[in-house]
Formats: sequence, C-alpha cells, structure tokens
Amino acid sequence: MLFLLKYNTFLKITFLVSFFSIATSLVLENILEMVPCKLCLMVRYLWIVYFSFSFIGLIGIFKNNYFILYVLLIFSFLIALLSFYHTGIENGFFANVLNCSANISSNPLSIEELDSLIRNTKFSDCSIPAGYIFNLSYSTWSSLLAFLLLIYSLTTLIINTTSKV
Repeated sequence: MLFLLKYNTFLKITFLVSFFSIATSLVLENILEMVPCKLCLMVRYLWIVYFSFSFIGLIGIFKNNYFILYVLLIFSFLIALLSFYHTGIENGFFANVLNCSANISSNPLSIEELDSLIRNTKFSDCSIPAGYIFNLSYSTWSSLLAFLLLIYSLTTLIINTTSKV
C-alpha cells in the first residue's frame, strides 16, 4: 500500500484521474450535447491545469518534486472547493454569486424574434444538475473526486517530505 505514496506513482494516478475527468466532461458536452454552466467550465479549466502539472511532473521538467506536489495540492483544493460550491448551489445550500445565466445581447422586436432567440440559445443554469450517476450529480462526483485527490496529495506530500518512500 505504501507504493501508492511514491512520487512517480502519485503522478501517474493523478494524471489518469485528471485525464478521465476532462475526457468525461468533453464527452458529456460534445457527444451527449450537454451544455456546461459557468461553474462546470471553471472546474474543467482547473482540471486541465491539474492535468498539465501532473504531466509536467511525469516528464520531469522540474528537479524539485515538492513544487509539483504543492501545486497539485493547491489545485485539488481549488477544484474541491469550487465543485463543493457548485453542489451546494444545486442543492439550494448556497446562493449563486456568479452569474450563470445566458448572455443575451439581442433586443427582440417581436414575439417571433423572442421565440427564435429562446429556442436557439444554449443555456445551462448552475442550480440545475445536468445529470446523475448513481443518484449523485456530476458536480458532486467532481467534488468527491477532488476531495479524495486533496487527501491523497496531502498524504503523499507529508510522506515524501518527512521520509524517503
């Protein structure tokens, strides 16, 4: 079990997990045609940064391994925090301070134009879950995954800085 806390094993696991998370969100958007809300996109961008640093750590650009561990710890915290906030909005625990409404800059002059605008605007509200897996929304899954990665990152960092694994 201790091999999971080795630096290279940690990077491989985080690389695969972040790749899976990004790939899943892209499949949901592009193949299943689910429109992501602003919070989903923000979390996806954080996952992309997390994935990038996992990749950088894997190819060994930085000689200081602790830098990558700290960066991944910070980004797993940010992903967990934002996903938790999104889940809280979906469940009505938090007020949405971000504007998740569609940016409609057109001023319709007739009922027909308004109807066309409404029907042709892709919109996703942050408070409405796009879908569920095992009765948990996608943002809840992202939150759980990020919290697990946060604990995993913190444990790996502590083990690798206090002793050689």
